[in-house]
Amino acid sequence: MEEMKRRCQDPHFTAGLLAMAKQSHVLRSKPSKLLSAFHSFGNSGSLTSIRAAIFKAGCQTSRPDD
Repeated sequence: MEEMKRRCQDPHFTAGLLAMAKQSHVLRSKPSKLLSAFHSFGNSGSLTSIRAAIFKAGCQTSRPDD
């Protein structure tokens, strides 16, 4: 939380932090969805996930016969 407080002063992070705060306020009334959001933070759409999907797709392509 302290890191987020410090980042609030950085204009590059302001829009993202405001969006996250708004979403958390909406989800406050639905604790199970808020908990799910906490657990999935950083997983969906991340660069790591995209690279993993590309790597997996590359591994599944057929290899030419030797």
